[in-house]
Amino acid sequence: MESTQPLLRQNKKSFIKKLCSCFQSEESASEQPMESLTTPSVLDPEYYPIKNFAARKLYLLGGCKVLASFKHVLLEVQHRSLLDSSCASVEDELWRLRYHKFSKYDEGVKMDQDSWQVTPHEKIVKYLAKTICAPHTVSKVIDGLCGVGGFSVHFAKHCKVVGIDIDDKKIEMAKVNAGIYKVSENTEFIVNDFLEEIGNHEADLVILQPSLLDCSKFTIESIYPNLTQLVRSSLQASKSILIYLPPNLDATQVAVTMSSIQDLQPYVEFSLMIENSHLRGVTCLVGCFAEYSQKELSRLIASRLNLSQSQNSQLQEVLSELSLSKVLSVLQRVEEVPGGTFEELSKKAQMFFELAQE
Repeated sequence: MESTQPLLRQNKKSFIKKLCSCFQSEESASEQPMESLTTPSVLDPEYYPIKNFAARKLYLLGGCKVLASFKHVLLEVQHRSLLDSSCASVEDELWRLRYHKFSKYDEGVKMDQDSWQVTPHEKIVKYLAKTICAPHTVSKVIDGLCGVGGFSVHFAKHCKVVGIDIDDKKIEMAKVNAGIYKVSENTEFIVNDFLEEIGNHEADLVILQPSLLDCSKFTIESIYPNLTQLVRSSLQASKSILIYLPPNLDATQVAVTMSSIQDLQPYVEFSLMIENSHLRGVTCLVGCFAEYSQKELSRLIASRLNLSQSQNSQLQEVLSELSLSKVLSVLQRVEEVPGGTFEELSKKAQMFFELAQE
């Protein structure tokens, strides 16, 4: 029997199951998992005892082509729109969440039909703006594919924002929304194709929120504009990029796609944005604002190669001298050698250090 639940809820449940199975398969691929053999559900209340909790863990994806971390961010929102939980359709659910899109919705916020679907929740954007801009020096951000300004109006509280969109009606709405949030002086909106305009700018960070050509297919191929083309174009303006993705998209596909782009650090930081126990979106951060722990990377490599204590010390020296790209390149060559017995892992470890010295 066909499910009568709203499409959004079906998609969320499907993604959660897919995500947990993905994590468990990654765990089983390691000879000695870093923490445990099982990964709890991202919605397990016992796993998140406080409101804002980030659990980070490193993974080697795509045959060691890219290093990735997954961080779970739990946000709680109290608003009258949550009181009505009976949603007969997707439209009803989106309308119920209007204050989550823009808390000042009643003050005249403008949104077109597309924006109801794609505009990120305000609490999420505020969290991203604070965690990226507050600890770092950020003077200018480019909001590519800015739409009605869901990202622009909140990042503009911290720095100068240039929003770009090919739809002139959306740009006019973004200007109105910037006025409502009192950030007009800190924002500039340009009507143009992002791929053509981005080369005229330099910034500390580029924000991308691509759309899906077919909402029934949550794959890299369904992203529009093409994700690889978007990222390569963005590198003209900044080495740091934040991508906001639908919760249904396979994060592993995204990570491997990013690893194939030259001049991009092969480390991707994913954040699963969970609001009131609902997965709302997944952010992908690359560049200087995405930071990984060398200690955690050392533990991950040591567990895969079953290194001894003396080899662990040698590994620390290797990681301090080599770039992440070089380390991953060496690991790829080592992983091509089959075998998982104690003797075979010992040979792999020796091979790793020999290749690292080349």
